[in-house]
Amino acid sequence: MFGQIKVFDNYVPDFVTEAITKIVIGAETLTSETTNANGKLSFFLKIDGTSPGMVSLASPIFDVGAESNNFELRKAIHRLATENTLNHPLLNGYSPYRSRIYFQFPMAADRDHKSPHVNMRGPHVVALVYLNDSDGTTAFYNEDESLRMEVEPKKNRLVIFDGSIKHGVGIPKHSPRMVLTYDLIAK
Repeated sequence: MFGQIKVFDNYVPDFVTEAITKIVIGAETLTSETTNANGKLSFFLKIDGTSPGMVSLASPIFDVGAESNNFELRKAIHRLATENTLNHPLLNGYSPYRSRIYFQFPMAADRDHKSPHVNMRGPHVVALVYLNDSDGTTAFYNEDESLRMEVEPKKNRLVIFDGSIKHGVGIPKHSPRMVLTYDLIAK
């Protein structure tokens, strides 16, 4: 996976994204009318200092060795994701290290992305599963931080990339954005 970014459309079955969405926000479709902060999972409020006014919610789903992995809803999401998403051949030889669901509210902003970053130190692979169609592309950067490519959030889209590639989370301006992220390490 060194240096690669791979995008797979319609990889994730509809029943998986719909089940996860229903668990997370208690609705079958994700629209401005159905989104609320009182979903069925516990979320923590995430305010990003690099993007003033950016508000998102995050919920840990899996973390190696964490007691919170035993929470039934998190186990259900993790099981759905590992059985139906993380079985991709590019992920053979990798196991989940941690996972989060991010739920971002649309906002007016003069930037399109948060600052470029990597999720963790050391060799790893990242798998993103977009749970809905949204604006707020994920930007990927070259080593000199020039734009390499952008990926639009699209329901059932799986993106797998080398975790050393800096990326910037898109800031949605028109519709909520919900993504399941996995950081995976070599077995």
